[in-house]
Amino acid sequence: VTNTSNFGKMWTIMDDLELGGHTIFRKKKRESTGDKIFMEDESHFGERRLTALVYNEDLEGVFIGRDDGVLTKNFLTLNPEDDRYFLEYNGECKLGTERVVKVTTFKSYLLVVLVNSIRIVDPINLSTVAGGSLRQRLNDGFLSSVEVSTDLGRIFL
Repeated sequence: VTNTSNFGKMWTIMDDLELGGHTIFRKKKRESTGDKIFMEDESHFGERRLTALVYNEDLEGVFIGRDDGVLTKNFLTLNPEDDRYFLEYNGECKLGTERVVKVTTFKSYLLVVLVNSIRIVDPINLSTVAGGSLRQRLNDGFLSSVEVSTDLGRIFL
């Protein structure tokens, strides 16, 4: 056994942590039978791991959180040539160095939860409106989920 024989095993471990991607599916009717099926419109793989996603229908925006603390804004666009949807990049903002745990809508804003902090982001210009670190309050813990009550106007961490 040589030293390089372990490289394949190492790459398998690193692969899932380093590479990220998305796939867009659309529900369509099968022409021959009329059954509804899911068809793949786009698959894209990149260098960063994607950890959270929310689609805002009003803005036709897909907001994606990554493992490096970046939030990207994309438009869901229909390509008229082949009648398939794809994500069209429309900007990004760096919210921290921690992994984005969740992205969700809150009133007319985006609530972005990172491992030790939260941010409220304006979805139009991707600017931070409010938020901050919760490291001291978490006592060496971390955030793993969030629930939003639009009826009460509250965020539960």
